[in-house]
Amino acid sequence: MEGPFRNYKKDPLKKLIDLMAISCELFERADALEQGEVGIEALEGIFDAEAMKPTRVLSDILDAASRVKTWLREFNITGLNGPTSFPSMKLAKWNLDERAVARGYPTKLPRRQGWTFDAIHGQRMVHLYWTLLLNLYMTVLDNPILRDILEKNNDSRITNLVVELTARGQQAPPSPYGTTAVNPVMLLFDECRTLANDISLHSTSSCHNVCESFGSLMSYNNLETALSWYEGHREGAGEMEMELEKHCRAMLAGIAAAESREPCAFEVVILPEDVLRRPWC
Repeated sequence: MEGPFRNYKKDPLKKLIDLMAISCELFERADALEQGEVGIEALEGIFDAEAMKPTRVLSDILDAASRVKTWLREFNITGLNGPTSFPSMKLAKWNLDERAVARGYPTKLPRRQGWTFDAIHGQRMVHLYWTLLLNLYMTVLDNPILRDILEKNNDSRITNLVVELTARGQQAPPSPYGTTAVNPVMLLFDECRTLANDISLHSTSSCHNVCESFGSLMSYNNLETALSWYEGHREGAGEMEMELEKHCRAMLAGIAAAESREPCAFEVVILPEDVLRRPWC
């Protein structure tokens, strides 16, 4: 965040990556709480005692999620404006042949194909946005200490912040709820399910990484985050969630297969026909 280019104005992607870096510290603090005294002692000298209080950790995580939501509104990121269907095998083969000539580097596809870096730049950032929010919310729900605080809290600020975070639309309406009229745990749970489904439903286009559009590591991160939600919260899951869990596994297998043939794979062209026939592909 304070690197050699700190005097330059940061673009939306760099500001989102800053928020991801801040979130990594929050994940570390939350993990330390779950590990008890051993975990907290390991972070002595890095964070002060006040920062390690469970209520403070919960509040900071929700504040970070609020900053991430503000980022989306500030830059008016539309996202999902690139192609949503998987490219034809003819196009995929053409790109592979072109890249072979370029010694492994991705080539500029014709703009008419829609699979250009600029065309799906917003889509790449929206995927990161979904993944970051899902990680923040899961950190609260899957941490018994933080979840217990959220369930028993009588702090109207925390409850209202959760209501605002889970409200749909660009701007959250003022909350009419009192501290006992809403269950913040269930609100976060529903939001996590929506985020995981969004990541999964749009994973096909994100995994065809033409022209350095995503990069396999980013696709792994997105898919593994959605998969961790499905695996950890199967109780009450519907048929769609179970199908999307299978879809995430298929996409991860496709990435692994592509990378086994080419260590620096920029697109996934090895996918079973049954995957490509799914309605969201």
